Amino acid sequence: MVGTMKTGPKPRRQPVANTGIVFSLIFVAGYLLVSIAQLFRGDPWRFINPSNLLQLLLAGIFFLSSRSPRLYWIQPVLFLAAMVASRMLQTRTGPTHDSFYSIGFYIIAMLLLFKIGFFNRHRRLRLGLMLLYLYLVQFVAGIIKGSDLLVMFTSIFFTLVFLVVLWVLYHDEIVVYLKEAKPVLDLTEKGLTNTEQRYLMDLIAGKNIKEIASDADVTESTVRNTLVKVYQHLNVQDKTGLMVLLEKHEVHPGPEYRQLEASLAGDGTAVPDGRSARG
Repeated sequence: MVGTMKTGPKPRRQPVANTGIVFSLIFVAGYLLVSIAQLFRGDPWRFINPSNLLQLLLAGIFFLSSRSPRLYWIQPVLFLAAMVASRMLQTRTGPTHDSFYSIGFYIIAMLLLFKIGFFNRHRRLRLGLMLLYLYLVQFVAGIIKGSDLLVMFTSIFFTLVFLVVLWVLYHDEIVVYLKEAKPVLDLTEKGLTNTEQRYLMDLIAGKNIKEIASDADVTESTVRNTLVKVYQHLNVQDKTGLMVLLEKHEVHPGPEYRQLEASLAGDGTAVPDGRSARG
């Protein structure tokens, strides 16, 4: 008798993969709508003109970008390019709807860059470069198009006002975000057992050897010996070296430790991070 094989939950599709498919469908729909409209206007060959074929090409590129995380970067790059193209359509005398499109394309590109993790490292530098890109596109496009200087700087000024308002309203959140994320210290990858992880998390929470031993119902020497093994796994000499290491990293206990903690959460006794688990 053949037993049934249990399968885990299907991996969730990444949001950027979904946006690639959505953008692809949008361009295909745009191609079909324009082609049908041109057919009714007596221009049956409109569906193969370069602008319509470009829509199909973009649809294909967006669909391709949804197939692999390695290709996600294509989406924000396309929108940044579209921002330049729409900005070049701005008239010399003043902003048109195309200038609003360019800002919209820029915002979409930034949201996609956040989603693919572009700003996870060197956050301040990369945000600064993207802001510089925005201003350079506005300035260079204005010069090439021969726009009035007042119009050009008005656009730049209002963008700056928008950023200042964001800073005033969300100052605390922005400051927290701009802090570089600490590298992850995965305890399971370092080879720590569940018991070693538990004692370490208790130590991080501020418990002393006696308290850890009492909670775990073991001797203090057992806790000390276990912590020595923890130091060896983490390549530190003592508690001082451990604390220096932890100051520079974000500690991630393994999934088995977290499952154990969750299963014991109803017991009402303290756990290292302030939740509840059995001692």
